[in-house]
Amino acid sequence: MKFKKTVITLLAAIGLGALGTTATQPVAASTSKADVIKVTQQDLAKATDTKAAIKFGIKTGKKQLKFNGTMTMGNKPIVVHMVANSKLLPTSVEEWVDSGTGKVYVLSGKTWIKDDMSKEDLASFTDTTQAATNPAFYKKLAKKAKLTHSGDAYTVSGKITDQKWLSKIMLDTAKSTKLSKKEQKSLKKQLKKTKFKNVSVKMTTTNDKLTDYKLSAKVGLSKKISFTFSMDMSEFGQHSDLAVPSDIVSSATQAPKD
Repeated sequence: MKFKKTVITLLAAIGLGALGTTATQPVAASTSKADVIKVTQQDLAKATDTKAAIKFGIKTGKKQLKFNGTMTMGNKPIVVHMVANSKLLPTSVEEWVDSGTGKVYVLSGKTWIKDDMSKEDLASFTDTTQAATNPAFYKKLAKKAKLTHSGDAYTVSGKITDQKWLSKIMLDTAKSTKLSKKEQKSLKKQLKKTKFKNVSVKMTTTNDKLTDYKLSAKVGLSKKISFTFSMDMSEFGQHSDLAVPSDIVSSATQAPKD
């Protein structure tokens, strides 16, 4: 099983914010855009375990496919649980990834199938889930972002539409996640055809703690193919001990070797 890096996975990496970066000193009450952004980066750096609701749609000509699901991530070690649903699928798709054991577990019908991650896949997956957002992303966002306030909750929301700048951020993120030179070249070629129609970020802090982080994007890959992607992160710091259930580990059938 290969964990290919695409525009989608890089958007997810950006969405994970400052995961893996060094936490800053505690900040004062969130009364400005800068304060909210600083709290967001600080809390994402400390809480690399979270839950996210994800929606993904792809349009090819007149055909449109839609998927939605959830992703829960723990960090001792990195363990990810993903569930996806679509009207096109008879049942939901469920998967566990355990970076500690290097195993992937996929539900096939009523049977769990396990497979080994290669060293390259494992390094790629770990780096992607801990990708550090380029600080320039927040700096660019803050210029036109708006601050709203309700009680103790402060929300900063904004959009970035600069095509060349977004392409550069994608390439910078790709480099930070150890994308090979061949893959970087391929991505660079694809980005020349890619149109970022909307990249929006919304972050909310309550009592100086990050409580919600939303990322959404609409991207055109060509004249006929486009996709939409959204990720709503919450429950920060509440899933550090996430683990693959023992019954799945013990009952899973090894996938046949290629």
